[in-house]
Amino acid sequence: MRILIKAAHIHDPQSKHHGTTRDLLLVDGVIKEIATQIDTNYDTLISAQGLELSPGWTDLKADFCEPG
Repeated sequence: MRILIKAAHIHDPQSKHHGTTRDLLLVDGVIKEIATQIDTNYDTLISAQGLELSPGWTDLKADFCEPG
């Protein structure tokens, strides 16, 4: 499956793309290309204009104990 994410603002200090707006192409769940403009065939298009993209988040308040 090919997913194209258009115009995502990237927040990742460890990436050369940090602070930029880029298109991302994911193929079978793996990022294959990051570029200013990607024009290719895709199965799903996600418009990320006005949205932020960053590495995974974790809920530090998650509680996995049994209730009560």
